[in-house]
Amino acid sequence: MAKKKYQFKPDKLTSSILDKLYMTRQMRIKLLKWVLFSLMLLVVSLLQDVILCHMSIFGATTDLVPCAIILICMVLGTERSCIFALIGSAMYQFSGTGPGYQAVATITILCILGAMFRQTYLRRDFFSCLLCASVLTFAYEMIIFFFAVFLGQTHFSRVLVAVFTGVLTLIAIPIFYPIANAIDKIGGESGRD
Repeated sequence: MAKKKYQFKPDKLTSSILDKLYMTRQMRIKLLKWVLFSLMLLVVSLLQDVILCHMSIFGATTDLVPCAIILICMVLGTERSCIFALIGSAMYQFSGTGPGYQAVATITILCILGAMFRQTYLRRDFFSCLLCASVLTFAYEMIIFFFAVFLGQTHFSRVLVAVFTGVLTLIAIPIFYPIANAIDKIGGESGRD
C-alpha cells in the first residue's frame, strides 16, 4: 500500500491559554478596577513600611493599610467589599506587617458590617464614607490593641499610644477617598447605592 502525499498531518501547535481567553470590555474594566485597588494597597503598604514606620509622634505611628482596606470597602458597597476585605486583609497579613491572624478576621468582619450599615442607612457620599471608615478604623485599632493585651504582647498602659495611632491614621482617610472613588468610577459603573 503506497502512502498518499498528504496522508501524514502533524499536530497543530496549541497556543497558550491566554490566547483562548476571551474577555469582554466589561470584564476588562472590572479586572482593571481590582488590579488598581490592589496596586493602591501595595503602594500604601510600601509607604507605610518604608517611610512612615520610621516616623512616630509620642510613640504612635500610622496604620495605613487597614485604613485603606476599610475605606475601599466603604466605597465599593456590600457585595464587592466582602470579597475585597478578605483578599486585602489576607494580603496585609501575608506581607509580614500585619499584627497577626486576628487582623484578617477583624478587618473582614468590620468591613462587612460597616458596608452593610452604610449601604442600608446612609447615602454613598464623601461624608458617609468618611464617617463609617473613621469609626471602623478606630474600632480596628482598639480591637487589635485589646487582642495584643489579651495575648500578652503589650501592656494596658499603652492604651493612649493605641488611641493616638488611631487618630493619626484617620488623617489619611480624606486623602485616600478621592483615589478610591476615582478607581471605582472607571467604566461609568460604580458601587453607588
